[in-house]
Amino acid sequence: MLYVNLPILWLWAINTTADRDKRLYECPVYRKPRRTDLEFITMVDLKTAHHPDHWTFRGVALLCATS
Repeated sequence: MLYVNLPILWLWAINTTADRDKRLYECPVYRKPRRTDLEFITMVDLKTAHHPDHWTFRGVALLCATS
């Protein structure tokens, strides 16, 4: 399966200096499938049963819905 739907994510900003949890996958979010700096929006921490490197090596990223 190349694409899988993710439930709606509600995001809000917080100001923190706390260390991030190393068990979470830091997933990039893009506006369009072309993964360039111009299309990059932010990073989102996602819970995972695998080590985060599992998803990094597979190039997993989130795409925003445009419709």
